[in-house]
Amino acid sequence: MISKYISTWWLVLFYIWLLGYFLNIKTITDNINVYYTTILLFLGFMGINFYYTQYLKRTFKPKLWLTLLYYHLTPILILITLNKRNHKGAMKTLIISILLYIFHMVYLKESIYNVYFIEKLPQSWEDIDIQCKSEENKEKIFCILNSYKERYL
Repeated sequence: MISKYISTWWLVLFYIWLLGYFLNIKTITDNINVYYTTILLFLGFMGINFYYTQYLKRTFKPKLWLTLLYYHLTPILILITLNKRNHKGAMKTLIISILLYIFHMVYLKESIYNVYFIEKLPQSWEDIDIQCKSEENKEKIFCILNSYKERYL
Protein backbone atom coordinates (compact mmCIF):
# COMPACT_ATOMS: atom_id res chain seq x y z
CA MET A 1 0.00 0.00 0.00
CA ILE A 2 1.38 3.38 -0.98
CA SER A 3 1.34 6.04 1.70
CA LYS A 4 -1.39 8.64 1.97
CA TYR A 5 1.17 11.23 3.10
CA ILE A 6 2.88 13.21 0.37
CA SER A 7 6.02 13.47 2.49
CA THR A 8 6.53 9.73 2.09
CA TRP A 9 6.20 10.10 -1.67
CA TRP A 10 8.78 12.89 -1.70
CA LEU A 11 11.16 10.91 0.52
CA VAL A 12 10.98 7.92 -1.83
CA LEU A 13 11.52 10.23 -4.81
CA PHE A 14 14.53 11.77 -3.07
CA TYR A 15 16.09 8.37 -2.35
CA ILE A 16 15.52 7.27 -5.95
CA TRP A 17 17.30 10.45 -7.08
CA LEU A 18 20.09 9.92 -4.52
CA LEU A 19 20.60 6.36 -5.71
CA GLY A 20 20.76 7.63 -9.30
CA TYR A 21 23.26 10.30 -8.25
CA PHE A 22 25.63 7.91 -6.47
CA LEU A 23 25.37 5.24 -9.17
CA ASN A 24 25.71 7.89 -11.88
CA ILE A 25 22.43 6.92 -13.58
CA LYS A 26 21.92 9.86 -15.92
CA THR A 27 18.35 8.84 -16.81
CA ILE A 28 17.35 9.50 -13.21
CA THR A 29 19.49 12.55 -12.45
CA ASP A 30 18.69 14.26 -15.76
CA ASN A 31 14.92 13.80 -15.44
CA ILE A 32 14.29 14.17 -11.71
CA ASN A 33 15.18 17.29 -9.75
CA VAL A 34 14.16 17.01 -6.11
CA TYR A 35 15.13 20.54 -5.07
CA TYR A 36 11.58 21.91 -4.60
CA THR A 37 10.16 18.67 -3.24
CA THR A 38 12.81 18.52 -0.51
CA ILE A 39 12.17 22.13 0.47
CA LEU A 40 8.41 21.52 0.65
CA LEU A 41 9.03 18.25 2.47
CA PHE A 42 10.69 20.11 5.33
CA LEU A 43 8.43 23.19 5.27
CA GLY A 44 5.32 21.02 5.19
CA PHE A 45 6.58 19.00 8.14
CA MET A 46 7.28 22.15 10.12
CA GLY A 47 3.89 23.63 9.14
CA ILE A 48 1.98 20.54 10.27
CA ASN A 49 3.99 20.49 13.49
CA PHE A 50 3.20 24.16 14.12
CA TYR A 51 -0.50 23.53 13.48
CA TYR A 52 -0.57 20.53 15.80
CA THR A 53 1.41 22.10 18.64
CA GLN A 54 0.15 25.68 18.52
CA TYR A 55 -3.47 25.36 17.42
CA LEU A 56 -4.47 21.87 18.50
CA LYS A 57 -2.19 21.93 21.58
CA ARG A 58 -1.00 18.39 20.90
CA THR A 59 2.52 17.33 21.64
CA PHE A 60 4.73 14.70 20.09
CA LYS A 61 7.00 12.44 22.09
CA PRO A 62 10.60 13.61 21.57
CA LYS A 63 11.86 10.30 20.16
CA LEU A 64 9.21 10.24 17.43
CA TRP A 65 9.53 13.97 16.72
CA LEU A 66 13.32 13.80 16.38
CA THR A 67 13.04 10.77 14.09
CA LEU A 68 10.53 12.58 11.87
CA LEU A 69 12.65 15.74 11.91
CA TYR A 70 15.66 13.71 10.82
CA TYR A 71 13.77 12.18 7.89
CA HIS A 72 12.31 15.50 6.76
CA LEU A 73 15.47 17.61 7.18
CA THR A 74 18.15 15.21 5.92
CA PRO A 75 17.27 15.50 2.19
CA ILE A 76 17.81 19.28 2.23
CA LEU A 77 21.10 18.90 4.07
CA ILE A 78 22.25 16.27 1.59
CA LEU A 79 21.37 18.51 -1.39
CA ILE A 80 23.26 21.40 0.19
CA THR A 81 26.26 19.17 0.92
CA LEU A 82 26.28 17.89 -2.67
CA ASN A 83 25.79 21.46 -3.95
CA LYS A 84 22.70 20.38 -5.91
CA ARG A 85 20.58 23.49 -5.51
CA ASN A 86 19.70 24.13 -9.14
CA HIS A 87 16.13 24.71 -10.24
CA LYS A 88 16.21 23.15 -13.72
CA GLY A 89 13.37 20.63 -13.89
CA ALA A 90 12.50 21.02 -10.21
CA MET A 91 9.08 22.54 -10.90
CA LYS A 92 8.26 19.74 -13.36
CA THR A 93 9.20 17.12 -10.76
CA LEU A 94 7.14 18.91 -8.12
CA ILE A 95 4.03 19.24 -10.30
CA ILE A 96 4.18 15.65 -11.54
CA SER A 97 4.64 14.29 -8.02
CA ILE A 98 1.71 16.36 -6.70
CA LEU A 99 -0.54 15.28 -9.58
CA LEU A 100 0.33 11.61 -9.04
CA TYR A 101 -0.36 12.04 -5.33
CA ILE A 102 -3.76 13.66 -6.01
CA PHE A 103 -4.68 10.87 -8.45
CA HIS A 104 -3.66 8.31 -5.85
CA MET A 105 -5.77 9.98 -3.16
CA VAL A 106 -8.78 10.16 -5.50
CA TYR A 107 -8.31 6.47 -6.29
CA LEU A 108 -8.27 5.69 -2.54
CA LYS A 109 -11.29 7.96 -2.05
CA GLU A 110 -9.35 9.81 0.64
CA SER A 111 -9.53 13.52 1.32
CA ILE A 112 -6.16 15.23 1.62
CA TYR A 113 -7.71 17.62 4.11
CA ASN A 114 -8.99 14.71 6.16
CA VAL A 115 -5.60 12.98 6.16
CA TYR A 116 -3.70 15.99 7.47
CA PHE A 117 -6.25 17.92 9.52
CA ILE A 118 -9.03 15.59 10.67
CA GLU A 119 -7.37 12.23 11.32
CA LYS A 120 -5.23 12.31 14.41
CA LEU A 121 -1.57 11.91 13.59
CA PRO A 122 0.37 9.55 15.87
CA GLN A 123 2.08 11.40 18.71
CA SER A 124 4.38 8.60 19.87
CA TRP A 125 5.87 5.32 18.75
CA GLU A 126 3.31 3.62 20.99
CA ASP A 127 0.48 5.21 18.94
CA ILE A 128 2.07 3.86 15.79
CA ASP A 129 2.40 0.40 17.31
CA ILE A 130 -1.30 0.42 18.19
CA GLN A 131 -2.29 1.54 14.68
CA CYS A 132 -0.08 -1.10 13.08
CA LYS A 133 -1.62 -3.92 15.11
CA SER A 134 -4.98 -3.46 13.40
CA GLU A 135 -5.70 -5.87 10.58
CA GLU A 136 -6.36 -3.10 8.04
CA ASN A 137 -3.05 -1.32 8.70
CA LYS A 138 -0.56 -4.13 9.21
CA GLU A 139 0.31 -4.39 5.50
CA LYS A 140 0.91 -0.66 5.03
CA ILE A 141 4.49 0.18 4.21
CA PHE A 142 4.93 2.38 7.27
CA CYS A 143 3.83 -0.46 9.55
CA ILE A 144 6.18 -2.86 7.84
CA LEU A 145 9.06 -0.42 8.35
CA ASN A 146 7.88 0.27 11.89
CA SER A 147 8.33 -3.40 12.73
CA TYR A 148 12.10 -2.89 12.26
CA LYS A 149 12.43 0.14 14.53
CA GLU A 150 13.28 -1.88 17.63
CA ARG A 151 16.53 -2.92 15.96
CA TYR A 152 17.67 0.61 15.19
CA LEU A 153 16.05 3.01 17.69
